[in-house]
Amino acid sequence: MNKFKIIAVTVIATALLAGCSGYEKILKSKDNELKYSKALFYYNKSDFYRASLLLEQILPIYRGTNRADTVNYYYAYSQYGQGDYLLASSYFDSFRRNYPRSGFTEKAEYLYAYSFYLTSPRYELDQDNSILAIDAFQEFISKYPQSSKAEDAKKLVEELYKKLEQKEYKSAWLYYHTENYKAAIIALQNSLKDYPNSEYREEQTFLILKSAYIYADNSVTQKQKERFQSTVDYYYNFIAEFPNSKYLKEAQKMYEAASKVLKSSNN
Repeated sequence: MNKFKIIAVTVIATALLAGCSGYEKILKSKDNELKYSKALFYYNKSDFYRASLLLEQILPIYRGTNRADTVNYYYAYSQYGQGDYLLASSYFDSFRRNYPRSGFTEKAEYLYAYSFYLTSPRYELDQDNSILAIDAFQEFISKYPQSSKAEDAKKLVEELYKKLEQKEYKSAWLYYHTENYKAAIIALQNSLKDYPNSEYREEQTFLILKSAYIYADNSVTQKQKERFQSTVDYYYNFIAEFPNSKYLKEAQKMYEAASKVLKSSNN
């Protein structure tokens, strides 16, 4: 390392140490005005960790003052800025309840919902936070229909609903592929009821028919007539909704087989 690099490193290290030393002095200071101004300074530089420590110290000091909402909002956002979204959602929720008339309330309401959105996992996992995000976004849209964030909120709600829809569809699909056909029929019907406009609707309706057919075909003789009749009913439902389906030939074969069994049982 040449002498110029050594000098540069020394200068940077000295500056960092001086900065840390200065920050530590502020933390230990009894000057709350200084802490407030420095907290805003760090906040505006997106140094949310340092801002949050200072804001935490002065939260009780400014309670009940005209700065209370500013300190509380910045503190909540500092948690959000550090990526602690669940903690942030808790603080944003507290803020919107305690300061309903603040100029920060609309932002807090949106970020409360968005924090849950950011913790929504992939569709295979538990979707509690997705549901919380949907509820919070819908509340935001209801309260602030003219907000610049209202359209974003609607799009995020649609995205989250698709995730819930996919999870329910895949759960039903799993029943079918593990040959639990009775459960598959119920799960697929529930999925269609919950998400009537699902992009998977054609496949789900077909799988109900196919599950019913296989379930009937593997049933004891005494149960087959009733279950094949259900198969025929599901077939008519399917072709009424999807007369040009790619599954039509397979559906017709199952219908013909079910009808043949029913015809022979009536003789």
